Order: sequence, then structure tokens, then C-alpha cells
Amino acid sequence: MSKYKVAPLKGSFMLASILGFFISVYLIKNLSYQWAWAIGFLCVIMFCASLISMTYGPPAQEFLVEEKKKSAAKRKAVKKKVAAKKK
Repeated sequence: MSKYKVAPLKGSFMLASILGFFISVYLIKNLSYQWAWAIGFLCVIMFCASLISMTYGPPAQEFLVEEKKKSAAKRKAVKKKVAAKKK
């Protein structure tokens, strides 16, 4: 089991990071070099996060099924404790 839980991110997140990078490089650079660098750096970090999510993250549907199984197991454990206390 991995040490970290990786959340599944949508494809639009990756698209926003790519578009944001190009906009900051071509349009914002003319207004302010510091802002263009900062926004470009943020978009690169977003892009890296989306790559990590694609590589190590579970698919969204699988993630939901796994959480439902965990919550069902917790409910069963609570019911067993309650039944044991009643006896």
C-alpha cells in the first residue's frame, strides 16, 4: 500500500494548467515579468500534480467504491460492538 493517497483529478485541471502556462508566457510577460514567472511556475506545479494523479491515482469511480466499502466495514464493526454491549 502506498504511503500517500492520491486524489483523482479531472482532465480539465491539466488543460487549465497548460493554457495558464502559455497565457502567462505570451500575454502576461508583456505586462509584468514577475507576475508571468509566478503564474507560469504555479501552472507548472499544477501540471505536475495532474501527471502524478494520472500515474498513481485511482480512477474516480474506483475511488468511490473503495470509500463505500470502508464505510460499510466501519458500520458493521460498530453494530458488533453495540450487540456485544447489550449481552
